[in-house]
Amino acid sequence: NEIFNIRYYGIYAYYQDSMLVSGNYIHDLVNFTHYGSYAYYSMNSQFIGNDIQVDDYGMYFGRTNSETVPARDALIANNMIISAVDRAMYAYYSRNTNFYHNTLKAANVALVFSNFDGTVEVMNNIMYSENDFAFESFTASALENMDYNLFFTPATNPNFIQYSGGYADLQDWQNNGPFSFDANSSTSAPSCASINSPL
Repeated sequence: NEIFNIRYYGIYAYYQDSMLVSGNYIHDLVNFTHYGSYAYYSMNSQFIGNDIQVDDYGMYFGRTNSETVPARDALIANNMIISAVDRAMYAYYSRNTNFYHNTLKAANVALVFSNFDGTVEVMNNIMYSENDFAFESFTASALENMDYNLFFTPATNPNFIQYSGGYADLQDWQNNGPFSFDANSSTSAPSCASINSPL
């Protein structure tokens, strides 16, 4: 599906179970405040292989797999998300959710987590922020796992990672972060045919 010239939400999902959102190209949303994809109270769902290029929020997840004991982990995988002005992906109150193989580029924070627990994994993602943190957490809890990611912020951007404190670069995060995450992760400018269209 190609979704464009929509005012507020390219995709809007509320109280959905076992939903699959896959293969959508979402771009050129009209309103100043908008979401490429917005999902709240989703259970056992998958968001796979979506291409979202917007000005405001790329993907927003609220209370994923948190309403009851899920039948399976939620999967957020192989999405390419670009936010020209704001955040690429924001996840609030996630439980039993896996974030794998996503490419996230943002003017603001690439990936933001708030209020999660130790059932969330963040693996094999690219997080690129032009002006803010590549990854930011508003919660001091430990993830289940976080590794094999690529983080990048330009030299003109003094921010890198925020997680129970600020970390200036990957080495600082690996050595001094609270949970010894990202031992196998790296930092470099992503090599894509075009950073504005990595796929």
